[in-house]
Amino acid sequence: NLFRGCRRDDDAVEVGRAAAARVVSTAARDELRAGEAEVIAIAGHPRDALALLDQVYDSAPRVRVVAALPRGAALLGGCALHFLQRGWQTP
Repeated sequence: NLFRGCRRDDDAVEVGRAAAARVVSTAARDELRAGEAEVIAIAGHPRDALALLDQVYDSAPRVRVVAALPRGAALLGGCALHFLQRGWQTP
């Protein structure tokens, strides 16, 4: 696996985009977009991942689940980045 096994993020995104250009099903295309969003989120770009997920039409139950995983990673990653950049501040 280019992403999980090798952490070749750019190659993983490229392969996913090539596949998305060839599939005809909206659900399949959205699942591939969700996969790309996961790569982007874990690579440290949570806002880009969330923007990509906004393009996912998640009417199929499987797509909703597949899209929820990178959405969670992006949201948690965004919070972590916020605290790392600004430091933990207590009132």
